Amino acid sequence: MEIIKSEAVCEYFSYEVYLEETNVSINKLITIHEFNQEMLEILQTTLLLIRQYVQNNNTPLPNSSTYNSLFDKAQTLIEEITQEALIT
Repeated sequence: MEIIKSEAVCEYFSYEVYLEETNVSINKLITIHEFNQEMLEILQTTLLLIRQYVQNNNTPLPNSSTYNSLFDKAQTLIEEITQEALIT
């Protein structure tokens, strides 16, 4: 009887430790996700400021196709992340 109780207690604590580790991992993932969102928003804002500066000062933008592609990708990722957040 004593052995069965000990095994059950060990199993319970193992499960509790597993849940705690999983919770820590999920919290880390959430933090990374929020950081990525913030960095994407900063990138998009920076690209908008560059675009405004170039337009206001009639300055040619080297590699404008690369710039536009980067801006579009950032915008698409932000929209996807926002839609996923609204769904969940």
